[in-house]
Amino acid sequence: MIQQILEKNGYSDWYIAQPDTQNPDSPNPRCILINLAEQKRAELVIPSEWFQRYHRIAKLIALAVQHPSPRSSLRW
Repeated sequence: MIQQILEKNGYSDWYIAQPDTQNPDSPNPRCILINLAEQKRAELVIPSEWFQRYHRIAKLIALAVQHPSPRSSLRW
């Protein structure tokens, strides 16, 4: 769902680093998005109940991607 939101909103250079695709049902609500081309990273927490409300997740992702941190200051 998260990757679909990224693509639908024009954030095609952003990828999901967490949750891991091997365990998408992880109980950890922290989500890490990375943009390798621009060397940026965005973190957000998506409450599990929001997965019933697509538009809330889309707004949260847009905010995180529009205000990322430079990669050099953070560890992956």
